[in-house]
Amino acid sequence: MVLARGCTGILFPSQVHEGGTNLIVYSARLKDGNSVMVNDPDRRLPRDQSSWVR
Repeated sequence: MVLARGCTGILFPSQVHEGGTNLIVYSARLKDGNSVMVNDPDRRLPRDQSSWVR
């Protein structure tokens, strides 16, 4: 449904972490002028690519 509507992403409640939120960005649909602003006051998001290694 999201892709059919032409959206570049979707924000939805986490099914794993109560009160959490998930964001999916369809990078192939990004165009000039698109942007994402991150609000991470608790500094819980990865800071660089090495943070993603599991």
